[in-house]
Amino acid sequence: MTCLNSFVILDMISARNRRGTIRILYGGFELKKTLVPILIVLGLLAGSLSTIVLALRSGSVSPDPWEGVPLPKIKSQKWADWAGKDASAVDFSGLGALLATVTFDGATKWPGSDMMPREVTPEEILGQGRYLGLGLRGLHEKGITGEGVSVAIIDKPLSPSHEAFRDNITYIDVNPEMSKEFPSDSHGAACAGILAGKDGVAPGARLYYFAVPDDGQPYLRCIEALEKLMELQEELPEENKIRVLSVSLGLDLQAVKDNTGGAADWLEAISRAKKAGIIVVYPGMSGLQYTGAGCLPGKDRDDPNQYDLWSWAAVKAEIVAQLDAAKANTWHKARQELIRLLTEDPSLDPLKADAIETFIYLISLYRGSTVYKEWKEAMADTLPEALAVPADFLTVPSLTSDDAYAYLGAGGTNWSTPYLAGLMALGLQVRPDATAEDLYGALKETATTVRVTVGGPSGRQSTMKLVNPPAFIDRLAR
Repeated sequence: MTCLNSFVILDMISARNRRGTIRILYGGFELKKTLVPILIVLGLLAGSLSTIVLALRSGSVSPDPWEGVPLPKIKSQKWADWAGKDASAVDFSGLGALLATVTFDGATKWPGSDMMPREVTPEEILGQGRYLGLGLRGLHEKGITGEGVSVAIIDKPLSPSHEAFRDNITYIDVNPEMSKEFPSDSHGAACAGILAGKDGVAPGARLYYFAVPDDGQPYLRCIEALEKLMELQEELPEENKIRVLSVSLGLDLQAVKDNTGGAADWLEAISRAKKAGIIVVYPGMSGLQYTGAGCLPGKDRDDPNQYDLWSWAAVKAEIVAQLDAAKANTWHKARQELIRLLTEDPSLDPLKADAIETFIYLISLYRGSTVYKEWKEAMADTLPEALAVPADFLTVPSLTSDDAYAYLGAGGTNWSTPYLAGLMALGLQVRPDATAEDLYGALKETATTVRVTVGGPSGRQSTMKLVNPPAFIDRLAR
């Protein structure tokens, strides 16, 4: 199967730690190994699926994609993940303001001040990352908080007592017996915080949270949750009925066609929810294509011109630019250059290493069936016409304690999904009779065109369509 748009739909595939066992995270959910081919060869959802982290050394592709591929030599702490880890021996002083690309939490152990940048502190970053930007503060001050609107999330178990959302959450454990086997997870807490937490997009909304175990069958578990949601919906009074559902789980056409893991059944369940008047927001949804974006802490988060491309889209485009600069114009030359970059790139950081290994793995899949130039162009596509929604540089609730937070440097569309659902809750507050099409149209029509540089600091100029919450609300309130 060859599908050019499928090359860029992968929010993130990381082949790092490939000497270990297969582990796939798809929108935060772990998937069975049998779903790997479907998730790699994804049809016609360009750039819109939620984060996939793939770590494998399986021999499922012949020849072995990792033959002759060394482990990366990381040279930069940019985009590093130090959440819950001891970084006391790491020198961050050279990062400066780019310390804000690092993921960390309250459990991160930092080095002494002589090995930290002077421009900014982790505490400042953590605080600045809590504001989700783009005029939301002004809307909240006007009373546009999602009050009177019920929203829902389907995600992994969390602690409903976290201070960020304990006052407005109704927690439903879909399968209590199965949940005992799986621990609570901060992924769902982050989604709940972004959508309807006290720092969230719609802090006044009523949140119904449907917790499902992460057993490797996310479509089936989500179907169970949606069935329970529909049962609850029949019991709720009209004013409390759920209007918006956020699910950070992508869906692709080929999986639906084969009903892999229950994907077709999940799509049918979504259709039933839509017919019942529920707007379902998920990566790859029909009617609204969206991608990520980000604004570094310390910049004006209300100014759209301070936002940049989503980190994963940017790093993919940068790698393609490096391939072009090296005149790597064939599959073989590209693979050799990528291998060289893994050990010789003087600024190699963890995110870029993940992306390079992703390229190497995908080369092994497509080189026999696709024209190299078309594959490369698809990998560099940053989706300038898709709705760009914040995904990077966010502070979210963490489950280490009921008042703990984590800062996420590099994000995925699994964070854009609850952000978008929160905006829809705001829209429904000012216009309760709005349809899904009304909301989608207003979001797209009011988006701000922002100029961005693609392919590194000296790359080509392009644009992105950044969501504009105040203009969106004004359009609906007319």
